[in-house]
Amino acid sequence: MTTASVSVASPYLSRRETAAYLRMSLSSFDRLVAGDRLPRPLRPSPRRVVWLAADLDRWLAAGSPTGAEWAAMRDQG
Repeated sequence: MTTASVSVASPYLSRRETAAYLRMSLSSFDRLVAGDRLPRPLRPSPRRVVWLAADLDRWLAAGSPTGAEWAAMRDQG
């Protein structure tokens, strides 16, 4: 999976921006989130959920592990 040529002005990506960054539809993105197949998002406020573009790049380079596997990998390294 390669990232799209989405201009990233902020290191924080919304749900819609993250789906575009990963070149997938929102429904496919939502299925991956629900299935714990993506890195877990950050919650800077109760109503805002974001992903870090750099985190997504590292996740892709690591072979797209599950969210739990990715969390364990991040905790170790």
